[in-house]
Amino acid sequence: MGLAAVKGWAEVHHKPIAAISGLEAIAAQSIANDELVSPFLDARRGHVFGSTYRRSPGQPSVLQLVGEEAILSIEEFLTQVKRNSGPGQAVLVSATPEVLPHELVESILPAHESNRSQRVWRPQLAVWDLIARIVAIWSIRWDSTQTTFAARMRK
Repeated sequence: MGLAAVKGWAEVHHKPIAAISGLEAIAAQSIANDELVSPFLDARRGHVFGSTYRRSPGQPSVLQLVGEEAILSIEEFLTQVKRNSGPGQAVLVSATPEVLPHELVESILPAHESNRSQRVWRPQLAVWDLIARIVAIWSIRWDSTQTTFAARMRK
């Protein structure tokens, strides 16, 4: 519903909009310096909505999607994280990490002893703080002659 309203306003006022993935927003909240971050949301009935992101070398605030965002069973999601991570290890990030059974996580994604305590991480930032952070990153990508998304929304 909210997206439809934003699209309507953008159309009426002839302003461009920038879509921001909710999973990317969750991944951006991870303050861990891990190369791979796998955000997920509880999709109910034993499923999660999740993906894996890779931090850009030298630019830890820039995230690149690895694979695709999908609704999967918990076991399928953890298997996808393992496949997308390759030899590396991803940190799982969610506002509801308790939906992942600890035993299942350990059986599919065994952690190194040094990283066991930080396998699943709960973000602490407010959603609007993280959206502002992502918009700031995206504004760097845009042509300097265009105004940023945040400036457009103030008008």
